[in-house]
Amino acid sequence: KYTASLGFDGTNDNVSVTSDGLDDISPATYSFWFYPKSGGDDYGGIISKGTSFTIDKQDSTNSLEFYHQCFGNSMYALTPDNSIQLNTWQHVSATWDGTCNLSGVKIYLNGVSQALSGASATNPPTSDAADNLHIGVNDVASSYFTGMIDDVRIYNYALTPTQVKLLYNNSSAVQFGQ
Repeated sequence: KYTASLGFDGTNDNVSVTSDGLDDISPATYSFWFYPKSGGDDYGGIISKGTSFTIDKQDSTNSLEFYHQCFGNSMYALTPDNSIQLNTWQHVSATWDGTCNLSGVKIYLNGVSQALSGASATNPPTSDAADNLHIGVNDVASSYFTGMIDDVRIYNYALTPTQVKLLYNNSSAVQFGQ
């Protein structure tokens, strides 16, 4: 999107990032531009970190899934079917307030908040400190993304709707700090 992006073939491409600053963050915002193509795995991972969290493109429904483990619980949120378009650049910001409730998650596509469906469950508490951040794959399920990804950002707080809109409209020039 911004002069260079990473291309993923849906079979084995991914980027692995190590950073202690990405361990067990709560709350958080995950933001990126992506250009999804058809093919690849049904739960093609866009961003993931072990069993802690993942944002996947569901190929069968052209929707996004946000999954997060939190303090002995887990939750997932789904955008509506056909909410993402193939072969076009789209901006995604997924904000999470740190709770394990569907109401604590917002997913914005091109700056617009999406209606979400989802559920939560009880799981053993885990830490993601031993896991790398992966771009282009859901590393737990080994499900690969097909398309391009650019301008990946992770914030250690939930961006406001105004900040998400600014990021969408002026992505490469916007910097937030808290």
